[in-house]
Amino acid sequence: MQESISKMTKRNSLLKTGIFLLLLSLVGCGDMGWTNIQWENRNNETIRVYVKGIIPNPSGGVVPSGAGADDLSRVALNFDDPINIADTITIEWTTKDGKNKRSQELKRNDFNIPAKVSCGKLRFIYSAEGKWSIKYKK
Repeated sequence: MQESISKMTKRNSLLKTGIFLLLLSLVGCGDMGWTNIQWENRNNETIRVYVKGIIPNPSGGVVPSGAGADDLSRVALNFDDPINIADTITIEWTTKDGKNKRSQELKRNDFNIPAKVSCGKLRFIYSAEGKWSIKYKK
């Protein structure tokens, strides 16, 4: 009788482990639902960045020149709730001292970004020529 209970306990433990691994494979364990938003500045000026069209607002704040040259120098934010992205994203930026205000509109569909992002990486890239682009990776 004791041997039979031991076998049942071991079988239940294996069954629970199998169910857990199955659920983990269905849900995924990579980003666990987090969305990472990164700001890169390939220009030679430090800028202050504001964004319209993304909720919650992931404004980059001050993004120094050279930010994004490697993973450690990117300005980044993480969100664990889904991010809603409008059809048009407006990026406004100034020089660090608040002067020389500029803006650029980007169309979400031009960058193959879904209207709701709940897991992945959005990279906002300010080029050396002073133009913005977005890269999205699920």
